[in-house]
Amino acid sequence: MQNKFILKITILNNEECTLIIDIIQWDYRFISDNSNGAKPKFCYFQDSQDFFLYSQNEGEIIEESYGLEIPEWKHMFNREGVFMGAKLIRDFHNDDRRFLYLKGLYRCLTEWAINWPTFKNDEEQTNKIILNSDYWIK
Repeated sequence: MQNKFILKITILNNEECTLIIDIIQWDYRFISDNSNGAKPKFCYFQDSQDFFLYSQNEGEIIEESYGLEIPEWKHMFNREGVFMGAKLIRDFHNDDRRFLYLKGLYRCLTEWAINWPTFKNDEEQTNKIILNSDYWIK
């Protein structure tokens, strides 16, 4: 069983309340590919409290409506098809908003890894995200 994701979460203790999410590994089944000339496969998931994930463009941490845009294929893989990952950075209005964002992201990733239709038949080793230092693993 392969991980659905490995994220490195960095919270900077600065005035900007900066959050950095390094995508170390991401399940290829949830990465849109708009570069191959075929009809693009848009990947989208919304959790039970309206936090959303989708794959498009260069990726973004979305504070206002609480979501995470995963970069599409050409921004996560090199020309040889090797996964390179991505780094997403966002300054939040305050630390409380950043905390609420991370809480929502955790919940959404947990629901997504189990409930997204493509993952429905995957064998799950655990229903929790493993937290190891700065890393979130599922």
